[in-house]
Amino acid sequence: LVFISFFPQLVLGPICRSKDLLPQLMREAPNQVPDLTRAVRLISSGLFKKVFLATFLATHLVNDAFVSPENYSSLELFTAMYAYSAMVYCDFSGYTDMARGLGLLLGFHLPENFNGPYAATNIGEFWRRWHMSYSRWLRDYIYFPLGGSKGSPWRTYFNLGVTFLVGGLWHGAHWKFVIWGAIHAAALVTYKASLDFRRFLGIKLKRVHPWWYLVLGWFLTFHTCAFARIFFRSVDMETIGMYFQRMFDFSASGRGIEVMLLVVASFGIGLNFFGRYIKTAFDKMHNALPAWSRPLVWL
Repeated sequence: LVFISFFPQLVLGPICRSKDLLPQLMREAPNQVPDLTRAVRLISSGLFKKVFLATFLATHLVNDAFVSPENYSSLELFTAMYAYSAMVYCDFSGYTDMARGLGLLLGFHLPENFNGPYAATNIGEFWRRWHMSYSRWLRDYIYFPLGGSKGSPWRTYFNLGVTFLVGGLWHGAHWKFVIWGAIHAAALVTYKASLDFRRFLGIKLKRVHPWWYLVLGWFLTFHTCAFARIFFRSVDMETIGMYFQRMFDFSASGRGIEVMLLVVASFGIGLNFFGRYIKTAFDKMHNALPAWSRPLVWL
């Protein structure tokens, strides 16, 4: 009962396994927070990402653009697509950062859930970095029971497709989620097939790629995820149709774009690339503070 009602991760994750949390419940409670600096950093970064960055993007463009796209120009709807990608990352990773930080304050280590997913250079890597506990859930409870990659290549592609179609339905019983899952399924199957084809031709798969290859891979991966999110975020199929229609109607007029919105969206996406440097700097700063001053800094 304690495991299934463990409040820090109950609403959105990270998805905890009983084998990870129950042994921690059975141990003697620690006398102090296991890693105070990390807990403070996780809660602080989570609050900043969710309350400031995500809320700003939602209220200044995203919420309205995905409900009434007919009121916006092509440029604004492209911007809304990028802003939503930044918003959903900041909102979701911010929540799970706070969940993990609160867990640490109670003496529990919850699994990492995001690892710079927008820095991924292929769709497979993206799903190893985005909502990692959910990806492992799909893998262990759907993909592996279907046979995983143990059968023929075609069977592997089928297993990937079914896994992500079910992953779409996992978010809600609506066609927009099915299409979102189908887009990711198609992208993963295409990526896996490209690797198989190169092996078939005898082309050795490199571990180190030239910069242009990585940039191209990042561009395709990021935009696949961003375009798929138009289906995920829009209210219904009619709104999705209107969104795409206005998005590629370059003569449509709109309301204009705030410079601050571009700054916040860019920063939210940029955290995937330079966030670890901020973490390191925060940890050094917090560890250097006298104990008596820390509550003032938290406040």
